[in-house]
Amino acid sequence: MKLDYERRNTLVQNPELSLPNAKTAMADDRKFTHYLFSETNKKGQAKGKAFTSRLGYDINNYSELKQEILTRAAKYPAKLKGCNEHGDLYEQQIVLYGNNGKPANVIVGWINSDVSTRMTSAYIKEVT
Repeated sequence: MKLDYERRNTLVQNPELSLPNAKTAMADDRKFTHYLFSETNKKGQAKGKAFTSRLGYDINNYSELKQEILTRAAKYPAKLKGCNEHGDLYEQQIVLYGNNGKPANVIVGWINSDVSTRMTSAYIKEVT
């Protein structure tokens, strides 16, 4: 909880670290259904299993995970990681508590273009 507070307070103290268009950011359902929680996508499957075991999210309730990520996007600082032909790439380190109440450090990738900010990836990473 202390880490969660520190991260959110960093944004309060430094509003310039906000994710661009955080309040209107989007996440395509396919990032969850065809990647994280797909039984056939080997790259995403391990990440999805981590969300299931740690936070209690799976294919049946992925929309709750999606909503948590989108809601928290406006509450945590974002770091510009680079850019490509599609836009600026950002990363956020957020804390999710999930359906089972256990906290997890979640890394969320975003791309911001002239039109929108969209989630590109999400995975659990232990804090060291």
